[in-house]
Amino acid sequence: MMTKILNTILIISTLNSFAQKSKYDKITKIDNNFSFVQKNGKYGIIDNSGKIIFPVKYSQILTCDIDNSQKTYFKVNSEDKWGFIELANAKTISSEKYDGIECFKDGLAKVKLNNKYGYIDENGREMIPIKYDWVAMYLTDGLAGVKLNNKYGYVDKNNHAIIPIKYDWINFYFSDDLVGVELNGKYGFVNRDGQEAIQLKYDKIEKSFSNGIASVILNDKLIYINKTGNEYKSYDDVELEKK
Repeated sequence: MMTKILNTILIISTLNSFAQKSKYDKITKIDNNFSFVQKNGKYGIIDNSGKIIFPVKYSQILTCDIDNSQKTYFKVNSEDKWGFIELANAKTISSEKYDGIECFKDGLAKVKLNNKYGYIDENGREMIPIKYDWVAMYLTDGLAGVKLNNKYGYVDKNNHAIIPIKYDWINFYFSDDLVGVELNGKYGFVNRDGQEAIQLKYDKIEKSFSNGIASVILNDKLIYINKTGNEYKSYDDVELEKK
């Protein structure tokens, strides 16, 4: 009796598999529960029973899960517009309306619309308005580098300007809690509170801070500085003071 039941289950499973394969041009497993399907150049997602989770309407479906979370995000494209879907909860995060999108990191994703940039959260809300001429690919410790009207600064996840958007250039990462900036041809360093921790008087930043030391150029001379702005002629002089 048990053998008969098992054989029946096997036959049904085989018939279901055959039916699915004949329905689509291509089926590709995502994991043990879901598969990509392709039909007439369009893509969608089904579960193991053949139930359509996301309709076969997308030109592209690209994996996007760099946060290594339990959720599985995908970038989807339709008619040259991009959006996000989330497979774990079978949820559309954003319809296909953006000209470009990047993967989520720290809860936000960079998006582009009409040559302007901003960020959306995992619910599709525009947390940092799509008004900037440029934004960094990802946030750094909760801060995003932005450009507006040819000036650079940093904003937080709620679009509060932490580093004033007034500089002609900013470095795109913090090192030792300081970031290099340039204004009117002079360089210095700003801290996470937006204060100019190192005076903007140098002609160039040669190397950003590492272990409390940075190198800069002033009047064609290489100078080493510490985080309080003290200047040294050589790296060894800085190390000597540390001792």
